[in-house]
Amino acid sequence: MQFFLTLFALVIAMINGQDPTGAPTTMPSSLPTSLPSSAPTSIPTMSPTFSTVVVMQFGASQVLHNVSTDEFKDSDVAQSTFQQAVADSTVDITADDVSILSITAITNTSLRRRLDDEMGDCNVVYNITLIVSNTNYTTPELAYDAVSTALVASVDDGDFTNTLQNLSDASTDPIFADTTTDVIEVTQPTVYEVATGTPTYSPTHKSNGSDDDDDSLALGLGLGLGIPILLLIIFCWKGDEIKECFGCGDDSSLTKPLYGDNGGNPMHKGDKL
Repeated sequence: MQFFLTLFALVIAMINGQDPTGAPTTMPSSLPTSLPSSAPTSIPTMSPTFSTVVVMQFGASQVLHNVSTDEFKDSDVAQSTFQQAVADSTVDITADDVSILSITAITNTSLRRRLDDEMGDCNVVYNITLIVSNTNYTTPELAYDAVSTALVASVDDGDFTNTLQNLSDASTDPIFADTTTDVIEVTQPTVYEVATGTPTYSPTHKSNGSDDDDDSLALGLGLGLGIPILLLIIFCWKGDEIKECFGCGDDSSLTKPLYGDNGGNPMHKGDKL
């Protein structure tokens, strides 16, 4: 290491036009004590961040009269008709926002039970789920108040019954042609957030001992390769001056033939140098 420091000092002196044969200047006896111990302890990495939407959901339990529970359960067309009737009887929702949870026959009070395939009463339990930003309301509370109030009012005033019968008549499975409804209960809303869309990426930091070791190794390799390359470049640039500094310039002793006299003539046995 001392040799490389001396060589580097001589090269700097020649570049600055100083006489390298003069009295040497005092060289530092050791390297600076304050050196970076390792690479940074944390490396930025990319972490996905998802956008979110606010969802409001509430449930409803509604009684239908004069309907076959079995036919209602088994008919996808009838269930789609009912979902559409719910959407048309309130505001700011579509049939896709309505999900039927259960369809249950209601036991007739005059009998111990009635068969599901007979015309009678049934109870339909369903959820209404809304993304608040897709409505005309700024908060989930306002959306709940508007949707639930309109739904209950349509059942109470008979509009839901008319809507359901008209949609049934126009469908391929008109099981609600004579169905009526006048009882409904709604639950309090549940509000939550859902991740949606394509994630965006932002830098985060992670600390890991192995990462520090890798950085230290990379730094060491960089210095180990960089210093020789730098010295080679300087030697190629100032090679002649460096040779003169070490007495390797035009010294004729370096060009003398190994065998022969100073004129380059071969010597013979018995000749004296």
